[in-house]
Amino acid sequence: MLFQIGINLAVMFVWALLNGRFNAATLLTGYLVGMALLFLFQRLLNAAPYYLPARARAGLTRLDYLRRFLAGMELVAVFFWEVVKANIQVAMLVLRPKFRARSGIIALPLAVQSDWQITLLANMITLTPGTITVHVDRERRYLYVHAVDIDDPEALKQSIKETFERRILEVFG
Repeated sequence: MLFQIGINLAVMFVWALLNGRFNAATLLTGYLVGMALLFLFQRLLNAAPYYLPARARAGLTRLDYLRRFLAGMELVAVFFWEVVKANIQVAMLVLRPKFRARSGIIALPLAVQSDWQITLLANMITLTPGTITVHVDRERRYLYVHAVDIDDPEALKQSIKETFERRILEVFG
């Protein structure tokens, strides 16, 4: 997967160099051209094991890269939407006449396994207003999250798992 992303980024920059412009439209077009080329030459890439890492050729389908790319775009969109919602919720909490926050720390069981996935999840939680990642246990089974206002700890856990963790696993799993 990382090998394909590298090739796609290289094609994107070559496209921008050939066009002589480095604006968003040119870079996006170059990225889409790279995706199309990767899709068309997927069999060729999988048939040449001497330059591909073993993990890159292990059972990837022709549409796997496209599926993961779309899942990544969905993850980014959901993250930005959650940041907007959290900003509104924190603003409403602070602007209430009587500040009644029920803050606390929850232990979030982790389905993500790699350091990269855990770091991405922890950063997404921390960048969302009203929550901050406090600690990851040594066995990497729990992520401890502090939240400013917790009505239902189980609902908060389920929300984080459904909005961020599930999508991270779709992209990088």
